[in-house]
Amino acid sequence: MLVAPKVVAAIVGVGLILSGCTNAKDPVPPNPTSTDEPTPLPTTRVPATFQVPDAKCPANYRVGLTVTTDSPGEVGDLDKIVACTTGDGKATYLKNESDAVWTLRNTGTVSGTAFRWGDDLKKDSFRSLFEPSRVLLVPGGVITSTLPPSSLAWDINLPLSVSWEGYELVTEKVASLGDAALIAALKRRTPAGAAIAQCTLTLEQYAKSIDNLEDEHLKMSTVVLNGLGSGIATNKCRELATRVVVLEEGTNRSVTLSAELDLLGQQTTVLEGVESRLGYASRGVRLLKLGIRFLHGG
Repeated sequence: MLVAPKVVAAIVGVGLILSGCTNAKDPVPPNPTSTDEPTPLPTTRVPATFQVPDAKCPANYRVGLTVTTDSPGEVGDLDKIVACTTGDGKATYLKNESDAVWTLRNTGTVSGTAFRWGDDLKKDSFRSLFEPSRVLLVPGGVITSTLPPSSLAWDINLPLSVSWEGYELVTEKVASLGDAALIAALKRRTPAGAAIAQCTLTLEQYAKSIDNLEDEHLKMSTVVLNGLGSGIATNKCRELATRVVVLEEGTNRSVTLSAELDLLGQQTTVLEGVESRLGYASRGVRLLKLGIRFLHGG
């Protein structure tokens, strides 16, 4: 359920303001012999916009929306959400083609409902770990809402994006035991499922405890490794991971899940992937401080 806030936030249009004009009366020409460099005029940065092509929208949500933000950004930060609406503009379709987890906000005066479409077990299992009042759009996820685009805004949630990265890494290790074992774990029927859940929640809590998590100089792969308890005996994630046996990559030898997670720090390709994906999320949080809005493109 998407409930409208009691205080309605007004959306203010942004116009380009020309400044730097001087009084034209009795102008004083510059000294032709001066060697001073001219002072550059200030640059006005305006919010970026991206028009979603109608061709990317499903037939029943056939109108692509204009995606914009309340703070200066770049088009490349906006084009990862396929945002569409119905012909009458009364409902919204969203598909997440980014590597980040986004959360939905109701900015209007009416309540609405969100529906998830085509979720696989892994996406559904991740969402089920968090309170249902938070509407999450996970990587690859699709959501429709009965709210019009003018009542919706989306924000990148960086702690949840960190949590998603760890979730992916842990479930991949559990998948070494086969599809049946992974399914049982995602349904919380085994100790492996308890470890997946704990590691996912611990990562979000750990990420939320870090000041300036979106700092561009912060190594996000280190945040993920620390949250997973690499080398930290008291970490709850690590505690449960020591009780789970998985198959070692490359040898199929039985090892503990905690031992496999410890080895992530030596896997350069894996860490580079984490840095790239969370780098997008971190950059998005810095540039899109007030969230993304969707405007009717018709």
